Amino acid sequence: MVIGWLEVFLGTVTKAAPASALPEDLTEREANHWWKAKKWAYFNLNRLFVRYIAPLSTKSHSANLPQLW
Repeated sequence: MVIGWLEVFLGTVTKAAPASALPEDLTEREANHWWKAKKWAYFNLNRLFVRYIAPLSTKSHSANLPQLW
C-alpha cells in the first residue's frame, strides 16, 4: 500500500509544470494549485521516508555499532 502512495507522489513531483503555472511573480506561483500539489507531494514523501524508511536504516546501524567499536 505504501508503494502505491510513493508512486503517486513521485509521479506528481516528476511531472513537468505547464507554462501557465509559471508566473513571474513568486507569490503568484506559490498560490498556484500546481505548485501546491508539488509541495504537498514532497512533504508526504518526506513524511513516509521518516516514518517507514529511516527507522530501518537506523536499526541496521545501531545493530552494527557494537561491532564497529
